[in-house]
Amino acid sequence: MSQVQLTFTPPESKRLIAKGVASLDEVQEAYKNHTVIIALGTTTGRVAEELLDEEINRDGFVAGIILPKGNCIVPREDRTSHIIIQKGKVVDVKAKEVLKDLSSKDVIIKGANAIDSKGTAGVLLGSPTGGTLTSVVAPAISRGTKVIIPVGLEKLVPGKIEELCNVTGINQPQSSIGVPVGLGVLHGKTITEVEAIQTLAKVKATPLAKGGVSGGEGSTVLVVEGLDEEIEKIKKIADEVKGEEPLSFETDCEVCDRETWPYAGEKSPLKRII
Repeated sequence: MSQVQLTFTPPESKRLIAKGVASLDEVQEAYKNHTVIIALGTTTGRVAEELLDEEINRDGFVAGIILPKGNCIVPREDRTSHIIIQKGKVVDVKAKEVLKDLSSKDVIIKGANAIDSKGTAGVLLGSPTGGTLTSVVAPAISRGTKVIIPVGLEKLVPGKIEELCNVTGINQPQSSIGVPVGLGVLHGKTITEVEAIQTLAKVKATPLAKGGVSGGEGSTVLVVEGLDEEIEKIKKIADEVKGEEPLSFETDCEVCDRETWPYAGEKSPLKRII
């Protein structure tokens, strides 16, 4: 048995997790013979790249994001659409057009904003109607469609997601730095760095530490144990993901039309506080 310690920044974790998700048996089966819906997101965008073996429009493949200035929702005109893959080919249809035909053989890949120690995932909700969670994921779940949730350990939160969902909502804060949001439970199969590594090789992965500075903020340190040949597999994959570039987004608060955000439009103080 051998042991290796690995450190991944959040962008590197996204790529690692994407490789793990793309290699899952149920994802490969749905990709080749059925339907895969990849919802907008920074980690899910990496999954799309791994499955399609090509770079996507990363800047547009987002909806809600957390920026230094706070929670933010990217304007619809600046977004692309969910990626729909049927029998190995991207099809130009909306998710709602394929929902009625989904079954247990199909897969939805949807990212999360939080995960608790039990592996339950949560997603921030900036839409009064629940966004993708209610418009796509819930109808798919009712048809037995598999939900895969790629989420980095940087998003590990204390407490239970089911309880945190009752703490706040979009109309509860009297003010907010960023768009006020609620939190919803996202049911499915969560894939963190741990599950990704253990999918990609026959090893045991254990989180050891978190954090960092000088660009290493949010990093995850893991111990990986296994037979020499399996450890070599993981070391090769680690080499491939090291150096993954972070994503960079910018939105214009002064033209934000979300009235629920006290800092939107002309009321924005962000130029003086950032």
